[in-house]
Amino acid sequence: MFTCSRCVDFAFVSLLRGSLICFILSQIVAMLIFFDGIQTIMSGIVLALGFQRRGAVINAVAFYVFGVPLGLYLGFGRGLGAEGLYLGIAAGPAIQAVCYGIMLCRINWEQESK
Repeated sequence: MFTCSRCVDFAFVSLLRGSLICFILSQIVAMLIFFDGIQTIMSGIVLALGFQRRGAVINAVAFYVFGVPLGLYLGFGRGLGAEGLYLGIAAGPAIQAVCYGIMLCRINWEQESK
């Protein structure tokens, strides 16, 4: 999706402005899909380790404290429209993936394996 986004947008949109918006949104959605896949895998690891409460807190903070307000701010406050909304939505899984990564790096795996 990331490499073929220019071909896809011309197939569905004939106007140059619409094609540019489609190109930008497809790049943002590709980033969203990437980070969502990473956070999904890490979320499964966190749940399997028995850290459901930590995972729920990370999930709530990433989406409702950072993702949604950032999307609203960028979309409406800064006038970016759909691009801003999607950037805010993409920030949620990105923040979640970073937090899960930090949490998983700090785990004593020798102790967890016993």
